[in-house]
Amino acid sequence: MSFATLTTPVNLKPVRVRLINTDERERWDALMRAHHYLGLVALVERSLRYVAEIDGHWLALLGWASPALKVASRDDWIGWSPTLQWQRLALIANNSRFLILLGERVKNLASRILGLNLACLSRDWQLVHGQPHTKTRPRIDRSDQTVDRLRNRN
Repeated sequence: MSFATLTTPVNLKPVRVRLINTDERERWDALMRAHHYLGLVALVERSLRYVAEIDGHWLALLGWASPALKVASRDDWIGWSPTLQWQRLALIANNSRFLILLGERVKNLASRILGLNLACLSRDWQLVHGQPHTKTRPRIDRSDQTVDRLRNRN
């Protein structure tokens, strides 16, 4: 299935977001390194890698990781005191990477994928890392107004 030349609306209901398999890690890393504007050095500490797909065709890649120790905008957004921040930092999952692989824009695709991913993130974080998370923090690039419209639905 090729999405690069789509001219008609796409049914987004069959989009599925799942954790990548171990044997898909090299492909995920290579695509992220080659196509994300920040590239890929590493996802730090605890991390999860996801793929969004339709019928096995990869549409997007998402990466979540442990948060940085201090980020003023995040810390203000959460509103924790400095003491609580240090105690609860491990409860945050940071959206480190989000890459749409399509060459053409598909209306509502990014929102659909992010919504599906947020629906399974807490469960997956608990299964893989043995610890729940209570907050998610999307990476927002203020220079891109389309990304700016994505909001954390949690």
